[in-house]
Amino acid sequence: MAEIKIAKILGDKVLVKIDEKIKKSAGGVIMDNDNQTPSTKATVISVGTKVDESIKEGDRVIIPEYHPGNKINLDDTITDTKSIGKFIIMDTKDILGIVESW
Repeated sequence: MAEIKIAKILGDKVLVKIDEKIKKSAGGVIMDNDNQTPSTKATVISVGTKVDESIKEGDRVIIPEYHPGNKINLDDTITDTKSIGKFIIMDTKDILGIVESW
């Protein structure tokens, strides 16, 4: 993943990258994702200044299906195509859980 440079996330907020759902046909063709429900999996990219140590950068988290928070577009600043995606700055209270593995 490319390093994303955010000066500072403030308060009890976190910046997360939504894990894209990729649907493939039996033949390996990637299908359109427009009609799918939003992913509930995300990766923490940056944590705010008042976030306790239970949530840290790199954590895989479960978030609500319809994501609360502010959607932002970082695609213009990212050169690594693996990092392009949907980003949200959200309150830590909206994170439903931290996943140890999936």
